[in-house]
Amino acid sequence: MTGDQSNTLVISAEAVEAIEKIWTDQRIDDAQLREPDIQEGLRQRWATHLGTTWSELVKNIRGTIRAQLWVVVRSPIGRPSPALLAALGTAVGWLADPYRASWSRVLQEIPHKPEWTPDLEWHTDSTGWPQPNDVTALTCLKPAVTGGATDLLTLDTVQRTAIDEATLTTLAGADFAWPLDAELGGGHASDVIITPQRIRFMRAALLNATDDRIRESARRFADLIDRLAPDQSAVLDPGDSLLFDNARCLHRRGELSDPDRRRLLLRTKIFWQLPDRLDGQARHRAITS
Repeated sequence: MTGDQSNTLVISAEAVEAIEKIWTDQRIDDAQLREPDIQEGLRQRWATHLGTTWSELVKNIRGTIRAQLWVVVRSPIGRPSPALLAALGTAVGWLADPYRASWSRVLQEIPHKPEWTPDLEWHTDSTGWPQPNDVTALTCLKPAVTGGATDLLTLDTVQRTAIDEATLTTLAGADFAWPLDAELGGGHASDVIITPQRIRFMRAALLNATDDRIRESARRFADLIDRLAPDQSAVLDPGDSLLFDNARCLHRRGELSDPDRRRLLLRTKIFWQLPDRLDGQARHRAITS
């Protein structure tokens, strides 16, 4: 893995084992994990059992993402751990699966697909949600033979180097409309694409917009950022995780050699606070632990 070591945290084998034991003892399936009360119960059990180790984990992960936009958490156990991904996610905030459908997952496997997919281009997650997730977390289940990094490009780099003035004015100057996911009620988003604080972009989604300005701006913007080198490229070993700010980072899958298509990641999407509009129980909470 490349990148600044200040963005890397190492969690002890003892902490991982404790996290996994509580996860196993609770026998929580993915459908249950959608529920805020279940997540809160897990968070409290991990906090109680791990004590200062948990409080330091929460402080360091949240602080690093806030300040530096991404963090890599290395696991010494050398094997995949869905429990650890769930724990890291709840250390940050609230795990989200707004679809709540049989085909969707809170902990979603991301396989290596042979055909072209939008994740090969710079994008932010959840452009089809009414409110995109704040943080995305990935853990490695199986690596590619070589390569297969998750590349990150920061909003600051984009604003400094990628955008001509006309494109910036268009993307930042007015609300655009593009389709929201039908499973979440459909309709259209009404939002600016880029501000000094955040970016919300996926070319494939914006090319479905009804406004010609959006489609042309999406093409032009994508062409500009496609030329940029990533600020971070993280090749994860089994059990390692990458968490990044989805509002201030674009991401894509890097080049890889993987003839058997074995690369497999596990992803979860996280909110700093539980938003009312994605929560059927209409609550808004902050992390207390």
